[in-house]
Amino acid sequence: MSPMENIIQLLAQAYIVVIIAAAVMSWMRIGGDNQVVQGIERITQPLFQSIRSASDRYLPAVNELPVDISPIIAILLVHVAKRILFFIL
Repeated sequence: MSPMENIIQLLAQAYIVVIIAAAVMSWMRIGGDNQVVQGIERITQPLFQSIRSASDRYLPAVNELPVDISPIIAILLVHVAKRILFFIL
């Protein structure tokens, strides 16, 4: 693996950890006054909002689920983006 691929792999894994942390924090209802929580939300919420609005448009039945699946879709998108970048390199 080239150094660039290693960096991409590391960044993808780090972002997946942040996505998982955001999902767990949403279940635990951790307060938003914590700077770590605010940082994680700033990093993940734009992607989650984009996924939610796209699912509103293309998969309306998903919004009826009692669970937010945007973190799962976000993790899949990170893997797809990583594979695309590896292919380009």
